[in-house]
Amino acid sequence: MPVMEWILQKSGRENSEETAKEIEAVFIANPYWRVSPKQEQDVRRNLYRILLPVPEVKVDVEVMKITVGQIILVTSKFEG
Repeated sequence: MPVMEWILQKSGRENSEETAKEIEAVFIANPYWRVSPKQEQDVRRNLYRILLPVPEVKVDVEVMKITVGQIILVTSKFEG
């Protein structure tokens, strides 16, 4: 998932390849996320869980929201 890795690198992720694999697994586990509100909610929740660092680290919420939005957009365009 080179595009996913690029998005993650742009958002400041150091381990973008590993994170992209985790994200890919979330979409595989929720194959109907485009048509099922429940699965879309699960995808978004899991993306935030994967992308949020340990609680002690301060995170830019706007960057996090943009990153999750980009992942959802790119995945919806390229995978179906």
